[in-house]
Amino acid sequence: MIVWSWLPSAASLQHIGLLCNAGVHTLMYYYYYRRVLGLDCWWKRYVTKIQIVQFCISLGCCAVTLCYLFLGAECAGKRVMLGNVLFNVTLLYQFVGVLATNERGALTREVKRL
Repeated sequence: MIVWSWLPSAASLQHIGLLCNAGVHTLMYYYYYRRVLGLDCWWKRYVTKIQIVQFCISLGCCAVTLCYLFLGAECAGKRVMLGNVLFNVTLLYQFVGVLATNERGALTREVKRL
């Protein structure tokens, strides 16, 4: 939904978000594909971290846009950007929570193994 809202607004930095989103989803669905086939994915733990990086890049692009706006520049898609920031902050919070839960679980399993 967010991506579709970017297109008509012609947001100034939308191409960065589109590329990051497409790359992350390609990796994510490739992971699911491998799991369905019963193949091991040694890189599973990196998927969530890469998603977190995607949200940080998006927020960084928004910060750059805000700097230009405060300097008086005009950027397309300001309203869409606000919605995108709220959405990305929510997802970032949730994915950091998932990562923390996964890391705690891995640490607990490691301690039990010792």
